[in-house]
Amino acid sequence: MTCNNRVSLTHTLRHHSDEVSCCALSSSLLVTCSIDKTLRVYNSADFTELPFSPLTGHGYGVHRSCFSSCGSYLLSCSTDVSTMVWSSETGELLSALEQPGRSALRVCELAPDSCLLLAGACDGTVALWDFLPRLSAV
Repeated sequence: MTCNNRVSLTHTLRHHSDEVSCCALSSSLLVTCSIDKTLRVYNSADFTELPFSPLTGHGYGVHRSCFSSCGSYLLSCSTDVSTMVWSSETGELLSALEQPGRSALRVCELAPDSCLLLAGACDGTVALWDFLPRLSAV
């Protein structure tokens, strides 16, 4: 038995103007990020783009995005050396964290309990942040 018998295309999203670098899902949302410097947020039930989408604020391409375990927060990281924390309910920018070595970021991830944020940079470093205390930084 092959998996292809159980997979079918349901929708194609065509809103970014450049390469899509990452996609992530929460229990109710889908986010895509792109080299076009934006994140786009969709309802995962019907694939409609949310009113506050696209999220803008990064100065260069966005390479990675992920949701917190509770789904309330969306994180993104970029070549602009920042990791941004967004409200996944309103699109509000809650915090912007600058990589200590000022090196372009390629990956960010939250620990399963969402208390630790990791951000990996092009210079071979990984910054670890206490996540919850940083939410009031912006």
